[in-house]
Amino acid sequence: AAGPDGDQLDLGHNGYVREHGLVHRRRLMLKKDGTRLEGADSLGGVRRVVRLSRDVPFAVHFHLAPGLKAALAPGGGWVDVGLADGSRWRFAAEGAEISIEPSVHYADASGPAQALQIVLRGACWGETEVRWSFEKAAA
Repeated sequence: AAGPDGDQLDLGHNGYVREHGLVHRRRLMLKKDGTRLEGADSLGGVRRVVRLSRDVPFAVHFHLAPGLKAALAPGGGWVDVGLADGSRWRFAAEGAEISIEPSVHYADASGPAQALQIVLRGACWGETEVRWSFEKAAA
């Protein structure tokens, strides 16, 4: 849906219903000028409140293209992502721990390439939400 500040997209799937009774939803909001992408990933019940008998670990993965640089800020509150053109983007998140991990990029005919991924890890006992953003850093 288009709004005054940008475009919003709401998505979801029920792939965790059978095992945990949870639905995954993702909301994306892209600022009109393209300098900020906000997202929220949530786990919750289909039609009712869900309380699990134990904490269930989760991870949200953001795979970066080969050649992109990523550095975790001191204290781990955000990640600095450097693009090949020299521009910098800041990835921040609330509701999960941020880490940078190795990844493999398979989307090229030349074969697999080493890359990095930003991973958000946490655990939920029922409903939970992780908010995150990519924002272009000032030049």
